[in-house]
Amino acid sequence: AHFDLYRLELQGPDETLLDELGRHDRLVAVEWINHLDPSYWPDSHLTLRWNETVAGRELAIRAKGDYAGLYFQRLEPFLNTFSRETRPVDG
Repeated sequence: AHFDLYRLELQGPDETLLDELGRHDRLVAVEWINHLDPSYWPDSHLTLRWNETVAGRELAIRAKGDYAGLYFQRLEPFLNTFSRETRPVDG
C-alpha cells in the first residue's frame, strides 16, 4: 500500500491509512510521513531519507522498534544493488 501525505498536512489520518499502518503482513509506504502525528506511526518502522550530496543524493535508512534487525536483515541482499558511482553529465 502507498500513501502520499504531502497535501494532507493539516488533516488527520483516514481509517484506511490507520488500518494499513497496523498491518504486519505487507509493506506500507508513506511519503511525507512527517505530516502525520508520530503517535500514529507503527512502533517498528523504517525511515528513508534522501540527502543532497556533492555527487548527487545519498539514501539514509533508519530502522526503529523490535523488528529493526529483521528489516535490515531482509534488506541487506538488496542494498548493494543500489550502490553505484554517479558522475555529473556535462551540459
